[in-house]
Amino acid sequence: MTVKYSPFDVQQTKNPHETLKELRSKCPVSQFMDGFYYLSKHSDITRAFTDYSTFSSSGGPAQRETQIAKDERTINWYDPPEHTKLRQLLNYSLNAKSYLQSESFIRKTTQELLNKFAGKDQVNLKEELARPLPGIIISYIIGIPLEHVDKFIGWTDTMTAEAAKRGVSPSEIYITGDKIEAARLQREYVQNQIDVRRNSSNPPDDLITRMIRYRDEEGNSLSNAAILAQLRFLLFAGHETTRNLITLLLYRLIENPKLYERVRNDRSLVAAAIEETLRIDGPVQLLLRTVVKDVEVSGVNIPKGSRVILGLRSGNRDEEAYENADEFNIDRKTSPMHLTLGRGSHYCIGAPLAKLEATVCINELLDRYPKISLAPGYTRKKDDNYSINELKSLDVVFPE
Repeated sequence: MTVKYSPFDVQQTKNPHETLKELRSKCPVSQFMDGFYYLSKHSDITRAFTDYSTFSSSGGPAQRETQIAKDERTINWYDPPEHTKLRQLLNYSLNAKSYLQSESFIRKTTQELLNKFAGKDQVNLKEELARPLPGIIISYIIGIPLEHVDKFIGWTDTMTAEAAKRGVSPSEIYITGDKIEAARLQREYVQNQIDVRRNSSNPPDDLITRMIRYRDEEGNSLSNAAILAQLRFLLFAGHETTRNLITLLLYRLIENPKLYERVRNDRSLVAAAIEETLRIDGPVQLLLRTVVKDVEVSGVNIPKGSRVILGLRSGNRDEEAYENADEFNIDRKTSPMHLTLGRGSHYCIGAPLAKLEATVCINELLDRYPKISLAPGYTRKKDDNYSINELKSLDVVFPE
């Protein structure tokens, strides 16, 4: 039986959960357009994540396969062993020391943002907290001067809005977007930061400098184009997805006052709240792979060369993987790990930083505000983007 669902149709993806439930039950692998297949079940998506010899990232993360120079491809374009080499670079550059050094800065930045709420009757937590915080933090780690952070937030917002307008994923704008002014300005600015460090006798010890100094096992260094590609990816991914995680996490807690109070009184529950938000409200709704050899998935033959959509939002609510899958439940004990951050070699490299930011942010908010309520008349509305789960706003008030 055929169930009609297109993951690229913004109208269909606004509230698709009943349709996705039907997909999982009746046709877990569905061909929704010529050459495109949608995987809706947790087990099939997990298989696609881990079997990179069949489901390749080499076609790129955008809806349309794009020809792009090898040096300009970001880590999410590669499979092992090339992916492994790039991951080693990013692990070296995003080392544990940088995370530890960042925690106090994240706390200080969060406190400064919360201080600006003083005297306000109503606050948009997305715009005044969740939006600026990750932009400031990723810029700090990379080595972008803090006085320029607003530029990067603005450029990211412009590219995301352009993606929504064109009906494509933000990845497509990011990859092919130099005709867009925001993308061009970002590229030029980051290139300048690389040049400054290459020409300095005493460059700062930041992520850009560590990328320049990095040598692989054969002693090879990275070209400017390769460094630029990975930096632009980190700037985009480190801001966009983390701000949506924080916004959605705050929404889930604030909409349920009893849950907010429970987590406020027991901070050991913060980690579980973050993981459950990543499951039921993952910031990324889908990923793409290219099938490099004929394969059968859930009884459906998928020919070589097809594009496969990993339906993360569907797999994360799969009834076979999670009991009461549509419920937000921070007490889940035996469920499998959610799909939002990937699997195996493609597990999200920025996950520790994103979780650290969310943890610090929510703890600071809980410390300061015994109660927070959704603003009168507020309704949850999703932005018009099929691949990103983003609220238009999160308007709240602070009861006495």
